[in-house]
Amino acid sequence: MIVWEADPEFNFSFVSRRAEDILGFPIERWLSEPAFITQYFHPDDRERVLAADQEAMAKAEDYELEYRVLAADGRTVWFREIVRVETDELGKAARLRGAMVDVTAQKLGEEARAALAEQLRQAQKMEAVGRLAGGIAHDFNNLLTAILGYSSLAVGHLGDTNAAVRTDLAQIQTASEQAAALTQQLLAFSRQQVMSPKVLDLNDVVFVVEKLLRRLIGEDIEVATSTTAEPLPVEADPAALEQVLINLAINARDAMPDGGRLTISSSYRELHETAAAALQDAAFQDARAGSFAVVSVADTGHGIDDETMPNIFEPFFTTKDVGKGTGLGLATVYGSVRQSGGFITVESELGRGAAFSVYLPLSGRGTGPTGEAASPSESTGGNETILLVEDADVVRELTSKALELEGYTVLAAATPGDALALAEREDYDLLLTDVVMPQMRGGELARRLSAQRPGLKVLFMSGYLDGEALLGEEAPSAFLQKPFKVSELAATVRELLDS
Repeated sequence: MIVWEADPEFNFSFVSRRAEDILGFPIERWLSEPAFITQYFHPDDRERVLAADQEAMAKAEDYELEYRVLAADGRTVWFREIVRVETDELGKAARLRGAMVDVTAQKLGEEARAALAEQLRQAQKMEAVGRLAGGIAHDFNNLLTAILGYSSLAVGHLGDTNAAVRTDLAQIQTASEQAAALTQQLLAFSRQQVMSPKVLDLNDVVFVVEKLLRRLIGEDIEVATSTTAEPLPVEADPAALEQVLINLAINARDAMPDGGRLTISSSYRELHETAAAALQDAAFQDARAGSFAVVSVADTGHGIDDETMPNIFEPFFTTKDVGKGTGLGLATVYGSVRQSGGFITVESELGRGAAFSVYLPLSGRGTGPTGEAASPSESTGGNETILLVEDADVVRELTSKALELEGYTVLAAATPGDALALAEREDYDLLLTDVVMPQMRGGELARRLSAQRPGLKVLFMSGYLDGEALLGEEAPSAFLQKPFKVSELAATVRELLDS
């Protein structure tokens, strides 16, 4: 099944990875080419489908269709599609959400239709959960911003005195940073955003995950790690890669209800054409020849039977009892690994455990600092005026205080309306604004103020994990992800003002 989201002109904003498997077109084409799939409608169906789409848009009504699409390799694929139409306050079609099921090899009977509707409801339910999680993360990240910020300010006020208090404050900062990292890991699935790959050492990721697993895996399971002596540079999103290993480890834990041994190991492997072909023959179609950094997660659990093995990466497939599994863990793993340019293999034998191996292409570029982010350069502060717009009181007060300590004059506004009023009577050098606020979003506010003040420098900030993507066309030249440290705030503001 292909799940998608689009505007009424069928410009896609999201398409599930299953589309690439069924039709063979890269997901990037769906997302970048206007109304992409319509050009591949079967000639005999094209006019009928487009007419039905236009009628549904005009009436703003949900609808179902059955039609043919020409795949990348020339095959004709039959789809049954269900489309849900969301309307704006005027009752006009504003957003579309759909599910396309490949029915080429069968007729779609009543039972299959009911299953399709249930799958769409499930997908919509998971999206709602993701949106709820995103909202919670926004509020949580605001609180973490305040905790990190005020603890940093307190450390600065102490100077070199009271070492015991400095140590306690450092522990608060460390715990807050770990909480922020866990928030990103927990929401990795619901984000559905473009990854932010970095060149990193795969071994460092193993070390980070090992520390997290000590708190997640029961005491009856022994956790062991083994890494290579030499670095294994790969280009991947650190949070997504950590989530891959955590999901695999949790699956392994569930496969060992009576305890056992969990081993995470890294290695270098050179796959030649023969070895890659053997993996493809073993149902791992993504396998290919090349140089890879490999991380394996192995357990001594009950193993995977032959009947289950072909389905383990399917969304919503689970062998766990009702209420004990969503069926999204391994599906998320598969999607993240493919999005990172790699592939995953599985070896298992009933009663003797399972081993999942993630193959990631070796990067030719050197790795930068991993683990804790490099500290921003020291800021010298300044005497410019900053228009600050933030609806969360605790973040607005912290940000104002931190910038004033750096020597800046701060014009603080709790709403975009207040900011527009301030901008009419006060002079300022930089706009620092949250992205999601009542009345209007930060991108719209920046557009209005930039029209009044051409060349205005703007720094966006957001507690949403996809806050930068929420800006749409108002792509920022500078962006701060909450929670941030006051040193990062000061350095970014100074860099932007000097640019």
